[in-house]
Amino acid sequence: SHGDVIVWPLKALCDYVEATNDLEFLDEPVAWRREDDLEPTAHRDPIAVHVDKLLATVRERFIPGTHLIRYGEGDWNDSLQPADPKMRDWMVSSWTVALLFQQLNRYAEVLKRAGRNDEANWLTELAAAMRADFNHHLIRDGTVAGYALFDPDPEKPELLLHPSDTRTGLRYSLLPMTRSIIAGLFTKKQAQHH
Repeated sequence: SHGDVIVWPLKALCDYVEATNDLEFLDEPVAWRREDDLEPTAHRDPIAVHVDKLLATVRERFIPGTHLIRYGEGDWNDSLQPADPKMRDWMVSSWTVALLFQQLNRYAEVLKRAGRNDEANWLTELAAAMRADFNHHLIRDGTVAGYALFDPDPEKPELLLHPSDTRTGLRYSLLPMTRSIIAGLFTKKQAQHH
């Protein structure tokens, strides 16, 4: 699936809890789904446990050595789908990273309100690590790239939709700029620059 698909349930949960202040919803038991036919299982766990599984899956999808989620089969920008299958595993969408960063911080706040401070602190630390990797890998010469290809050099990925991009001929991507501002991922100076 698209790399951002896993983020939307977390966003919906945060939207709901922020709108209703229904913190008990985190303890609501919900069935899991079978992989073969997507039918509900008899086993039920609280929604918070389902979110823990979602977060574990997110971490598994990070580019090795980073806190940046893989592109997968695409992102919100459906005009750029990877033709090369390797790209789904070695490309990162700056927009998806910003969306995930925002939802991690929102969920950390929900957890704090629910008195789950240890979990909230861990998520805040994860979001801080994402911010550091975002700035290290996805911003070059002060400008955020639309995408980064980490193969073959994980320390200096090839940036796409960026002023240094020689592959596509495109220099900027609005989606990661606006999402990074909305998500609070950019500093004030970075937001003003973009």
